[in-house]
Amino acid sequence: MKTAIVKIRFFFWPILFLLLSLGPAFATATAEEPKREIAAKVNGTPIYLDQLEGQIKAETKKYERMMGKNIPENVENIAQRKALVSFIDSELIYQQARKLDIDDLEKQVGERVKTLKEKYPVFFQDRTEQEIQDWARREIFTSTYLEQPEMQPIISDDELRALYDKQKDSFQRKETVHVRHIIVLTPEDADETAQKQAMEKIKEARQKIIDGQPFADVAKEYSEDNAAQGGGDIGFVRKGYMPGEFEKIAFSLEPGKLSDIIHTSHGLHILEVVEKSPAGQLSFESMRDFLTQYLEEQKRKKILDDLVARLRKQADIQVLMK
Repeated sequence: MKTAIVKIRFFFWPILFLLLSLGPAFATATAEEPKREIAAKVNGTPIYLDQLEGQIKAETKKYERMMGKNIPENVENIAQRKALVSFIDSELIYQQARKLDIDDLEKQVGERVKTLKEKYPVFFQDRTEQEIQDWARREIFTSTYLEQPEMQPIISDDELRALYDKQKDSFQRKETVHVRHIIVLTPEDADETAQKQAMEKIKEARQKIIDGQPFADVAKEYSEDNAAQGGGDIGFVRKGYMPGEFEKIAFSLEPGKLSDIIHTSHGLHILEVVEKSPAGQLSFESMRDFLTQYLEEQKRKKILDDLVARLRKQADIQVLMK
């Protein structure tokens, strides 16, 4: 039975995105700022209410987008509680990560600080050097911890196969057709003269192909859309994505055959079918990457959830926010 160990990278863990807001604020949480309201303490380490503001706003907007005018009256309180849970989880993981012995930590911090200043100059422009270093150190500890072997999801071929068999009916390939076309645009308000000129142009292009000129060369010369420079190639298309008149011909024409002139609301077309891909069952191998990614995300979430649950049982967490 084959197994795959999928390495968990820093940017895959949603919990780490909190560090952008938590890190610098955490670094400035000192006894010199007694007026800051403490939302919670995690093993004695304070999480301040103002640290939650960014995520509270984001969560509130999310509710507004999802529910419109039907958002609950206490939506801000709900968002506040959700943000606090996330910050507590982030702090628990960081405290666990601090137990690691990381080689060349300070060298890594220096390199990360340089990168942060270059990539996010606006975010860090009002931060002190110490704050940026604290943020970088926190990120390095946390991401390194989450990349430890025991934190990696292991996926077997048996699991992939079982998921494929369970969802097999949904893994269907729709009929597609690979098409090249030439279009001469005719605006809806085009007068009789303009329509006649367009017809003469598309007929001339079609005759050149009949006389032996390559379709792609004629398309580059005559076609009036963005696909012209690519020889009129618009790739594989599925039913429902093109004008009805165009689609009807595209799916009925044999590969290598040239169509008659087609009228659509966009203009006058001629097309050639390069190849057809019939509807059918997608194979297990063709779905392997998709299935692996799906299981990877599921297992990654469980690993993180289990870790946080275990750390919460061992921690002294005081929620002080009213």
